[in-house]
Amino acid sequence: MAADHFDLADVKALLASGNPVIQSNGLSRLLSRLKLPFHNTKEKISAVSLFFDGFTKYGDVVTQWCVDSIPCLIDSDIITIEEVRTQCFVKLSSDETKRTYRIILVRLLLHLSEDRTSTSFEIIRKCRDGSDLVVAELISYNFEKSFPTLKILLLSGVLSEGENVTVLHYVYNKANADDFRVVRLLEYLPWKFSRLFITKFKFKQLVTSMLGHCTELSPEELQSLELSVEDVFHIADNLLVNPLLLMNETFPASHVLLPSMLSLYASRSDLAKSFPNLIPSDQLVKIKTTIAQCQAVRPLKTVVLENNWCGSLSTFTYMEYIASASNITTFMDSYLSNLDSIEVSWASIVFFTALLPYCGSSLKKYLALINGLVSRSPEHANSIFLFLTTLYAKPFFRVDRATILHSMRGLLVHKFLITPAINFLSIVCRQPGEERDIAFSLIGDLVSKFPTTFDAVKSLAVTGESDSLDLLNVKLKLMSSLCISTDRSDELLPSLTSLLKKNAEVVAAAVSVVVMLCKEEILDINSIRKQLAVKVRQPGYEAALVGFCEILAAAATQSGKSDDGVYVEFVQELWEITQLRTNSSERESARRQAWIALGRFDIESLKSTVNISGRHLIGQFLGMPSTERKGFATFLHKLVSAEVESLSRTLYTKVHDHKTLLGPLVSSLHNSLGEQIRRRHGFGWQHCPFFR
Repeated sequence: MAADHFDLADVKALLASGNPVIQSNGLSRLLSRLKLPFHNTKEKISAVSLFFDGFTKYGDVVTQWCVDSIPCLIDSDIITIEEVRTQCFVKLSSDETKRTYRIILVRLLLHLSEDRTSTSFEIIRKCRDGSDLVVAELISYNFEKSFPTLKILLLSGVLSEGENVTVLHYVYNKANADDFRVVRLLEYLPWKFSRLFITKFKFKQLVTSMLGHCTELSPEELQSLELSVEDVFHIADNLLVNPLLLMNETFPASHVLLPSMLSLYASRSDLAKSFPNLIPSDQLVKIKTTIAQCQAVRPLKTVVLENNWCGSLSTFTYMEYIASASNITTFMDSYLSNLDSIEVSWASIVFFTALLPYCGSSLKKYLALINGLVSRSPEHANSIFLFLTTLYAKPFFRVDRATILHSMRGLLVHKFLITPAINFLSIVCRQPGEERDIAFSLIGDLVSKFPTTFDAVKSLAVTGESDSLDLLNVKLKLMSSLCISTDRSDELLPSLTSLLKKNAEVVAAAVSVVVMLCKEEILDINSIRKQLAVKVRQPGYEAALVGFCEILAAAATQSGKSDDGVYVEFVQELWEITQLRTNSSERESARRQAWIALGRFDIESLKSTVNISGRHLIGQFLGMPSTERKGFATFLHKLVSAEVESLSRTLYTKVHDHKTLLGPLVSSLHNSLGEQIRRRHGFGWQHCPFFR
């Protein structure tokens, strides 16, 4: 990243997003910037300060990443150990720093220190609960490394009674029976730390509780946990916080873990771009291997809840209970009806995605439920998008790919999703069939929400000579979205207008887009009319002729109308189309649309341009096929409603105005249709209840 293009505010926004995939991008950009020279000291201080804010301000995941980055920054001479110590002690001294972060800061300080004893006393002096944190960290070390410091802490009297007991218990369990150092130490300790009291201290913490404190555990403690499939939901909650969980030999592979595993791989890959040694390559390989193992749905056992059930269900067992065919529909309907009141968290989203393989015919509704959750917690959109794209590429249960694509529509709500969404959808756009059409539609939605994506998707809207008609149509729809949603339509209009010179099918497709752009006043209607007027009247261009009528109709509703002469030409053009009497269903549709278009213009323009006398119009009506009559009826309704509005209000004004087309028009319609009905069916209007 070039220094000139680095924006500290953008990086802060990425780090504050709450989504690990997005946060990893922010930290990666910050680390890359730190490697470059700074223009002034103030700029460097701001960047370094933001990095250390990552220890306490942006969540456990970012905290762990920042800790992992420290060795690379020190080895690259970007920051010094003394700078790290200074910043860590500033954070430790703050009352706003959570205990979890203080544990991590203490661990880092002791790890970097050449004199752990001196550092331990400094931590205890400057940090609230410092002695407790120091003891907890030291007893996680190798005994030979920690004993000298622990011995001095015991003898100094700075530890509480409980902390002294903890240290003695550790020494008692770890030291050899003939270790002279320990024997001498015990001789100097008060009688209250007797062996009997020490041996009463027993470790009984459950694995699930340990997982809830992943940040506080040392690598050795993480590796010693005995994990099982029952723990997968707790693992999913904490995997991003401490990826070393993955290296545990008992780590269970389950589809439940896929959303977290995919987010982990994306974030670790992003961070690996900053420094070659920041993320071990074997860790990335392990993540990929585990993801492949998780892409399988294993059978669940049947769970029956007894009336006398007195235990507590694990989350995994509860999922097994819900996943049965008799329960999942009820469960889903219940949540859909209460979606607005559900508390949304990463844990709840993981639970619902874990149930997807068991949804069967209700899959669409379940995906809608997940979309509803993500809409209320958009910071998780990237992670769910990763899950869905992986499911699309390699379905591990029976699912229609088109359904997966449709479900993505509700995810396009977060600006940080733009780049991965465009990258994925651009690939799908190269495939033929329904999935390609959906992908183009999704990109159109994305452009409407985020117009700044114009440059990224512009090439997809450019038409080619070899494009099939189906592909041309979806490209044109995307082109219309780009033109309407941005102010850069001039970059695409030449490509569009060139299509108007092609064959009938291509012109018809292009005209459908031209109609929308004319309504939005992006294209000039008169210019388009001059280009198309002759061409669309040729045989075979009937579909384009229908669209041409809609283009002319748009002039009637535009805010800034054309001059009177051009306006009259539009009306005259439409009138001429209504008089095209070539017998074909396509021409009938064009004439129907022309009548509808004429009905959009004001009555004065019609009167001054065409013959709208009652008898003339009725004469035309009687000779029309049924398709055309539907359009004529719309036009006639406009005339009648305009005449009604223009009638004098005799009751209020005492003015009688007999100059109206309404009477002759309705009378002619009544008499002509009545005569036709009588001839065909042998009865007149008097037999119709409406006219009695």
